[in-house]
Amino acid sequence: MNMLDMEVAVSDARRNINRADNLVDQMAGLCAGRLRIGRVDSDTLVLLKRELRDYNIRSGLWKDEH
Repeated sequence: MNMLDMEVAVSDARRNINRADNLVDQMAGLCAGRLRIGRVDSDTLVLLKRELRDYNIRSGLWKDEH
């Protein structure tokens, strides 16, 4: 693999990560208000709650964005 191939691979990876992040945003919108109805596994709920602990609802910022 040469340098150009690596640059293209990194660019593709960044584009795919951005697309995945966009899809996460869309899925979160679909999930909001449906976690109980969807009988989401408790392990998944624990992970979500742990992550949301770092979100400040008043400021609209994540803990590391202050």
